[in-house]
Amino acid sequence: MNPTLEETLTEAGKKLESKRKKLNFWNKPYRFFIRPLSFLVGVGFSVGVVVGFFLPPILLWVLGLLIVFIGLNSINNPSELYDFHIREKLLPEIFKKINPDYHYEPYGFDADALKNSGIFNKSFFSNHTFITGEDLVKGKIDDVSVQFNEVRFYKKKVNIDRTIWGFILTIVLLPFVIIINIIALFTDGVSVEIPFFGIVRDEVGYYKGLFMQADFHKHFSGEVYMIPKKMTGLRDKISTAIIEPHLEKFNVENDQIQELYSLLCSNKQMAYYILSPKIIEAIQEIINVEKVTPVATFKRGKMYMTIPWEKDYFSVNLKEKVIGKEYFTKYINEIESFQKIIQHFNLDQRIWSKV
Repeated sequence: MNPTLEETLTEAGKKLESKRKKLNFWNKPYRFFIRPLSFLVGVGFSVGVVVGFFLPPILLWVLGLLIVFIGLNSINNPSELYDFHIREKLLPEIFKKINPDYHYEPYGFDADALKNSGIFNKSFFSNHTFITGEDLVKGKIDDVSVQFNEVRFYKKKVNIDRTIWGFILTIVLLPFVIIINIIALFTDGVSVEIPFFGIVRDEVGYYKGLFMQADFHKHFSGEVYMIPKKMTGLRDKISTAIIEPHLEKFNVENDQIQELYSLLCSNKQMAYYILSPKIIEAIQEIINVEKVTPVATFKRGKMYMTIPWEKDYFSVNLKEKVIGKEYFTKYINEIESFQKIIQHFNLDQRIWSKV
């Protein structure tokens, strides 16, 4: 660790521990009083809205519950404040000290890079409801422009229990609604719409990993896809045959890669030009060392890769004591792990250099 960084972290550790103690003190009242009370008030508000259809005076109490609910939810979560402080204040400074070319955005991700990669148009990813990302890192490693970020894919899944209860509640309320509307029909009263608590769907995460984009060392204009066979579905096969007829299958002289991947390209000569033995060996080493199967594409002079990891980069724990500069070691190791991935592909021949 260089002296400048060491001095910065020593001072940052003292201030961070002082802040952590204060926030941790308020965390217990927040967890055991504010959050449960907010939940109960929220339930009371929901019930009050339903009862208010039949007993309008109740709505005054419901309004009061709404005000209390908004007030309780305006109280900041101490754990989130601590997380925000580390990610917004400390980590950007640590990144700069390690590599002046780094730029860190804690809550951002490059949607265009994801789209341009072509990875996430494939069947395994194409049924996502939405994508989120965080910990976006941009910069240069050995004169190679790179960026990394965590990425998560979510899709909707029917919540059977909540859906059943919703239908039951609809059936229970239906007779009352019909009676109110019949009365309103003959008395010019206010009619009530039939409530329908339909199918309830939850957002469920089904993929988490590290997404990487890097300039490639060779200029090319075609496309090469390395999609794990376990992620290749019928939609991909139809797409290759009908929607993307310019893509063709090809083989490489590596049994493990050939067994694990569906390999597609827009030009075989270009594909062999890009997937040199060194690149193949680098990907194979990731597979064997990390026990994961990355997805990779090469398009218009760039390499895109996503590695399916459950790692939570730059995680923050309010209960963990900050003991000097050593506390930041885990963050430094994670930052340096980005460099190692790129340098892993560099090997001995600077295969990533455009020079």
